[in-house]
Amino acid sequence: MKPLALGDMARTAQIQRQSVRARQEIAVLQQELATGRAASSKGRSGAEIALISGLERARASHDALMANAAMVGSVLDGQERALAAIIATIEPRMEELGQPEFLRADSALSGAAARSEDALRDVVAILNSAVAGRSIFAGSAHDAPALVEADTLLDALVAQIPPGADRDSVMQVVSDWFAPGGGFDDAGYQGGPAAAAAVPLGEGAGLRLDLTAQHGAFRDLLANLAGAALIRRGVLAGEPAQQRELLAQTGQQLTQTHAGIGQVQTLIGMRQAQLDTATARLAAAKSATDIALSELRGVDPFKTASELQAGIARLEQIYLVTARLSRLSLSEYL
Repeated sequence: MKPLALGDMARTAQIQRQSVRARQEIAVLQQELATGRAASSKGRSGAEIALISGLERARASHDALMANAAMVGSVLDGQERALAAIIATIEPRMEELGQPEFLRADSALSGAAARSEDALRDVVAILNSAVAGRSIFAGSAHDAPALVEADTLLDALVAQIPPGADRDSVMQVVSDWFAPGGGFDDAGYQGGPAAAAAVPLGEGAGLRLDLTAQHGAFRDLLANLAGAALIRRGVLAGEPAQQRELLAQTGQQLTQTHAGIGQVQTLIGMRQAQLDTATARLAAAKSATDIALSELRGVDPFKTASELQAGIARLEQIYLVTARLSRLSLSEYL
């Protein structure tokens, strides 16, 4: 076999380089034809490149803000469901404790206290709810439950009641313990502080996720249920008349608490409406950015198809030349 001369080797290398470039050009043109977008900034002015870069940054910002909106929406939806569950939990207790005939018999007192304790457990569990692993009433402590267990809460509360306490002193201890700065903040709530800054939602808009289990309506609710549940823990033992008065008082206060929970529901509804408005603005801005980018980065499909055909023709010519030089068929070359 006759060895290749230096000139033949150089010509072969040149053809190989041309083949690689042609293949690359065809791949780029095929991508542009399939996506409708230019694969590079070649042929664009500096102003166009700067504009595209700015629009891409804007789109990335919109994506981040939309992620914020989705997170805020999931928290608000979770809080809305939680409050509905709380209302459903306390309404039967309001009906039972708010009507004296339900508590007329001494034997009914223990049962009413037991059901109040069960309701307390349910409310604590609801306030410890999480959405996608994020605690929704624990403030900045996203990965921790907002409250200690109901048993722990009641044990801490019982320890504060002096021996021989009457109905009024028991309710005063409960009220003081759940008041801001009281034992509840140290031994009951284990979340973090409420969010100080709003979650940004674009164009100066934002929402604060500052609703925690330390909210006044939740404090009152927990205090009333815990006060009624204390009878199960031996508080006012042997004093059925005072037990009856304590249960009746918590029933009356639960009616006020119900209204407070309703106000919190209204607050969440307002925030959901604000979120809807901000999300609509974000979606419109993102759509406008995408349209502008599409127009700037788009390609002429007819021109691209023509360039693709020309590129394929060049590659075929390279194959023919290569076949003549090496005496190989096109199929063997490929």
